[in-house]
Amino acid sequence: MEIYETDRMQEQEGLLKAIEHTDICMFWYYPKEKRITMSERTARMYRCRREYRDMPESFADDFVHPSTRDGFFKMYDRIDAGETCAQASFSSLDRKNWCTVTMTTVSRDPDGMPEQTYGIVQNISEMKIQEAEYHSSRRKLFDIIGALSKIYMFNYYIDLDTGKYKEIVGLDYITETLGETGDAAAAFRQFTNTLIDEKYKEEFRLFVDLDTLAERIGERQNISLEYLSIRKGWCRASFIVVNRAESGLPAQVEFVVENISAEREKELKAREELERAYEAANRANASKSSFLNNMSHDIRTPMNAIVGFAAIAGAHIDEKERVQDCIDKISASSRHLLSIINEVLDMSRIESGKMQIQEQEANLRTILHDFTNMIQGQARARDLELAVDLTGLQHEHVYADEGRLQRVLLNLVGNAVKFTPEGGRIDLCVREKPLPSVSEGDRADLCAAEHLRLSEPYVNYVIKVRDTGIGMSPEFLPRVFEVFERERTSTVSQIEGTGLGLPITKSIVEMMGGTISVRSEQGKGSEFTIELPLRLLEEERTEVLEEPLAGVEESLTGKQILLVEDNELNREIALELLTEAGFVVDTANDGQEAVEKMEAAPEWRYDIVLMDIQMPVMDGYEAVRRIRAMEKDWIRELPILAMTANAFEEDRMKALAAGMDDHLAKPIDTAELFRTLNEVLCRGKRQ
Repeated sequence: MEIYETDRMQEQEGLLKAIEHTDICMFWYYPKEKRITMSERTARMYRCRREYRDMPESFADDFVHPSTRDGFFKMYDRIDAGETCAQASFSSLDRKNWCTVTMTTVSRDPDGMPEQTYGIVQNISEMKIQEAEYHSSRRKLFDIIGALSKIYMFNYYIDLDTGKYKEIVGLDYITETLGETGDAAAAFRQFTNTLIDEKYKEEFRLFVDLDTLAERIGERQNISLEYLSIRKGWCRASFIVVNRAESGLPAQVEFVVENISAEREKELKAREELERAYEAANRANASKSSFLNNMSHDIRTPMNAIVGFAAIAGAHIDEKERVQDCIDKISASSRHLLSIINEVLDMSRIESGKMQIQEQEANLRTILHDFTNMIQGQARARDLELAVDLTGLQHEHVYADEGRLQRVLLNLVGNAVKFTPEGGRIDLCVREKPLPSVSEGDRADLCAAEHLRLSEPYVNYVIKVRDTGIGMSPEFLPRVFEVFERERTSTVSQIEGTGLGLPITKSIVEMMGGTISVRSEQGKGSEFTIELPLRLLEEERTEVLEEPLAGVEESLTGKQILLVEDNELNREIALELLTEAGFVVDTANDGQEAVEKMEAAPEWRYDIVLMDIQMPVMDGYEAVRRIRAMEKDWIRELPILAMTANAFEEDRMKALAAGMDDHLAKPIDTAELFRTLNEVLCRGKRQ
């Protein structure tokens, strides 16, 4: 490449010296800057400035007669539009001189637009008078154009009138095959047969057909074709008009070829990436459509059960056992519907970046013990053996998000329960392995990660969930963690699910700094492996069971509650539950009414406030801030609990920041409600 550039520079220097002895002048045009520069010799010969900006208008104003400006402007327009070569003739303002300008683009930017163009100016005043001198000067001009064309791999001059060609710049193997001169049509036939890839031969043959070439070019300055060469890869061939006949059709042309392999490879890579993105978008749209269909079915199924069993209970209201059975099934369907809604909301929060990991002191053995007790009933109901192996667990006291970790376990083991036939086996194994050693350079990068603070002790926990279930096909495994994906089999189609559990699991694991992988074989089962680095507690603590709360057995009868709830049905449900438990309940329909009642209330009129969040007039956050700001000591000590459908962790933190003491999520879990009320009232500040 360096040798090629050196030869090219020498050729250009020789060309410039040769031009010094002719009446031909040169200039450079920079299309992006709309600027031309010229040598001192050129400026002296044509009595003009050495630099012009705002081209071509500025030069035309100084030098070009108005009657010939149209062709002059079109020449620049063609170059600016990307044509390789353009030509125009024009008269000076005093009509004493005629000039012909030929402009050839010699460099382009990555987008293929011209960056630098070489211009050749020849005074053709005498050519207008003496035809012979005109033809002589024209041949000189063509020679210069030929020299400039060395920027191409090879260049052939073709006379369409005679059908003959002459090599201007050639490649050795082409010259050996075609010769330096000869019949152009025959040369193109041989060129096509020996040097063009089979797939492009017919298209190339039509492109170089000299019988139709002039008409195909028409008024254009050039035409091009991209093709695949056997020897040089991707190339671009062009016919450039050198001269036109009186009819206006091209009479002489140059045939030039440039190598565009790098450019074409870049284009193909971009196209492949675009096609992959398009396919991914199509898969995502198909998955979402499938998800909506599945979701419609999965939501309507429990809703149908709720509506249906409510109707049955109403029709048999005097049959206590039947009504109780309906209520049990309505409760089960409600819990299933809530789990579906929670999965959709969790996925939405993950995709929007709103889900956060809340690390707290935790005991892994306790988490796994509680989880096993929770899932064991489901496994037994399906006659499944659930084996938990914690023998590899040495460090159980860690910092972790207990709720998220239980969610991960529930998704994986819950899936194993769903997809394992009766009589099967599920294994949950937890062990430890050392974190990988890192170099000093890698250590700096890892220290930047929030979840891997290497200055503190970490243990890499490996959690495996293995089952003997139906397994997954090799085709589905790459998509197992994609949103909305479920394998479409007759077995799976009978099992409830949204296709969100595993994507949520993967997202949570990665947010905690871990990884998850899967191995599966149809008919033999699946194995999910999680590697999770968890920070150890500085000192492992011995679990101490809390003593029963003082007064926990005490009746709550007579405790005064202010229930702030704008929804009439929710208010009716809460009122019924609380009054049946022995509370005395006062209600407020919105935050403003609650503030007014608290302002008017005597000391300890209420023992506790249950505050909804989203309400008209004034929301729960603002209401609590105003209540806490009242200059009454008892109100500052009054327990206030959020009881709201805003059920996420950040909603809880926002409630605490507003001045509330705890947070209860809707739909209300009756046992959790009474446990919290009992704990708050027995431990409350009021004695």
